[in-house]
Amino acid sequence: MAGWRRVALAAVVFGGSGLGAIAQIERGPIPPEMISGKWKAPNGTCQAPYYTGGEQGKSKRGENAYSATVADKGMSINGQIILQGARQGQLVNPQTDKAIFLIDVLKGPKIKFIPIGEPVYPSWPEIDTEKCP
Repeated sequence: MAGWRRVALAAVVFGGSGLGAIAQIERGPIPPEMISGKWKAPNGTCQAPYYTGGEQGKSKRGENAYSATVADKGMSINGQIILQGARQGQLVNPQTDKAIFLIDVLKGPKIKFIPIGEPVYPSWPEIDTEKCP
């Protein structure tokens, strides 16, 4: 019986991730205009933005990407947001190709930054940013 539970749990985990991939395909790529400009953290200012979007280009793997800078805690992180594909919504280090943040474009307009890699994880919190006027 314990073996059956493991199989059922694996089916739920793999099935769930498949549904996530399908939802990502239905949503389509992240439009660069949705992540461009300057964005401030809660209680932050637009003069010292948390996130600044740059320009469209390609990642090390040839994926459509958007250059980005995230600044907080006296540190500035330069990276690329992957706009479509399997790594869509990841802000990656262009040199190492490793994920630093997961991003989620929210209504408002807002962008949620979830730290998942070096050098920001685990010391930086999740942040919902707001677009500067």
